[in-house]
Amino acid sequence: MVNRLRLAQAALLCSLLLAAPVQAGGSAPTTSEAPAQVAAIEYGPRGARPVVIQVSTRRVQWTGDWRQDAAVAHLSWSPDGTFLLYRQADTLMRHTLGEQGSVKLAEGLAMPRLRPDYELRPDGQQVALRRAPSKVEFLPVGTGNGAAGTSHQADMPSGCLPSSMQWQPDGKLLHVLCVQESSKTAPLLVKLNPAAGVVTSRPAPDVAELLGWSEQRGLLVSGKADAYGQRPGNMTMDGSYQPLRPAPAIPEDAEESPPIDFVQGYLPSIDGFVMARATEDPHDPVVLTLVTPGESPAKRWLKAFKRVGTISYGVPGPWVAFVDRKPADRADVGDIYIVRVGKEDARLVVRANAKRDTFYGGPEPRPNKARKQ
Repeated sequence: MVNRLRLAQAALLCSLLLAAPVQAGGSAPTTSEAPAQVAAIEYGPRGARPVVIQVSTRRVQWTGDWRQDAAVAHLSWSPDGTFLLYRQADTLMRHTLGEQGSVKLAEGLAMPRLRPDYELRPDGQQVALRRAPSKVEFLPVGTGNGAAGTSHQADMPSGCLPSSMQWQPDGKLLHVLCVQESSKTAPLLVKLNPAAGVVTSRPAPDVAELLGWSEQRGLLVSGKADAYGQRPGNMTMDGSYQPLRPAPAIPEDAEESPPIDFVQGYLPSIDGFVMARATEDPHDPVVLTLVTPGESPAKRWLKAFKRVGTISYGVPGPWVAFVDRKPADRADVGDIYIVRVGKEDARLVVRANAKRDTFYGGPEPRPNKARKQ
């Protein structure tokens, strides 16, 4: 019989999970594939601040001022690695590498949430912001220390509260998943043209979140959770949800429920997904698996790490960064590692210092396109 309490606890645990790692230790990677720098959030006695860490030397360079309220979140590199976006309290900031300080792009954002309130266009020239109650703002990012430019807002369907967003690879349309003000009404999947507004809007009752894009399958999503967790899927040409993994086979005489797995993110380098195993106790070891579309078996990943935190999903190359929460045993901070997707040879980037109450979170590798700069 399905344990409904277990499902609810699992959903809570997996909402705090976005990550994982391998055998600790070893020197920092020096291969040409490895990222040269990783952006992260440093937490210390003075609050929180964004930093950039040199992978080869583990040198930490700050990019913004300390915030006593620790309200720094959601780091995102430009595609060419020349600037970094992040939230500071209710403000969207831009830091250009090689320059002093950061520039304010927008203020009045909603309180930090599990997913970012903004999506950078694939060319890095414009950012889409969620705005209450039912609007999306399109803002030029700009360069240098000057103002970013003039923004404009697009109205969403009435009662539609933007939940997650994904740009098409060509940057012409923004796909927005909206939850409705009424819990009895199905979410909407809306296509927005930055210049013309809403292009199409249709119900998406089986979709929980937008994850990314695949050349073969288009818009990728996580399905709505049921008694057996979630399955990754995509949106077909007619706008319907299509699961990319089969439902678990449940023998009629089974006395125990099958494992409950939740979709954590999409990894373009393997065209696959990270799944997290639900547990009843948040202190249980984290179990991560990699799955690809079809019926191929799931593969355990990062087995040596029992306290997994945030993973940098959506990175185009073979390397990702993640948090090992073991040093902190709290929230989503600790040591930071990098690892190749599907491998177990994780490498330490920066170590937390519990004696100094200094920990790291929210890692994002700088794109390899920037390596020659």
